[in-house]
Amino acid sequence: MWGRGLLYENQIKLMRKQQKRLILGFSFVILLIILGISGIDMCKNSSRFCASCHVMRPEVMTWQVSSHSKVPCATCHVDSDFQHPLQALVRILYRTNLTRNKTYLLPIAISTPVSDKICLECHSLQRTITPQNDINVPHAQHNEAGVQCTDCHQGVAHGRIVDRFQTIDGNFDKWTLEFAKQEMVPGNLRIGMKECMECHLNKGIGPLQCVGCHEKMITPNSHKDQGWERQHGKEAILDIEACEKCHNYTNVEGKPLKGEGKDVTKYARYNSFCADCHLNASSPHEEGWAFSHTYNVDPKDAARCLICHEMNEPKEASNPAIIYCTKCHEENLGAPFIW
Repeated sequence: MWGRGLLYENQIKLMRKQQKRLILGFSFVILLIILGISGIDMCKNSSRFCASCHVMRPEVMTWQVSSHSKVPCATCHVDSDFQHPLQALVRILYRTNLTRNKTYLLPIAISTPVSDKICLECHSLQRTITPQNDINVPHAQHNEAGVQCTDCHQGVAHGRIVDRFQTIDGNFDKWTLEFAKQEMVPGNLRIGMKECMECHLNKGIGPLQCVGCHEKMITPNSHKDQGWERQHGKEAILDIEACEKCHNYTNVEGKPLKGEGKDVTKYARYNSFCADCHLNASSPHEEGWAFSHTYNVDPKDAARCLICHEMNEPKEASNPAIIYCTKCHEENLGAPFIW
């Protein structure tokens, strides 16, 4: 009798343990379902939820003035598979805790880039568009070459404010709709010609000639004239902005032309299209120029010399010619260089 009682008691304990496990397991499943529904609901209302977070103010403001302002945040930042809303909820709760404790790092950036899969839910590769001027962009060919949508359109919703370190100061209060509009200019929404050419050159694919991308662009008549390579400097001095319209993608500094004369000297030095050719070109001066140039240089044209030459020993980064004035003249440069 004693043995049967002990066996019965053990069976009761085992049944109770199993019941507890079933209750815990059932409760866990219910909790997952609740969290999943909460995650889905949060994703559906993600824009309102994101806007409630102070540190997301720059992203919210730029999104509101973007072409994607009618697209909820979760559409791009959360995949459509069922498990992802739950994962998103966990991440949001984690980041909310960071925000509450002010333990986040600046600038705040997304950990996972927007995938092509998400972009292609709304956009199609089967088109060639001209986003500005006459640029021909075959999207399907770019996709086949492994170019991601965000490689070119990374700023479409937020103007690349993180990459440009516009939020690193932590001053989120300054981000109003008006301020966001100033950041969402075309130059911040997509890459420029400089980045296009770097990719074409580095990957060895895609056209390198103007007509490969620009359907309407033609070579200016002035460039067709015989001897243009020798005479283009005179034209550039008169209207350097005309050169900039086509050759700005090789402007190393990437700054707009400004000041008297529009920085012709700097432009020729820091535009790699100009500098690479100048440094490798043969001298434009005739034989004996070294002995007669002091008398042949018109004081009004002396500044042209400084497009290639430096007055003093040049710095390597300035892309000058190897001959500089004080190498021969020391301190006596003559009347043309006295302004």
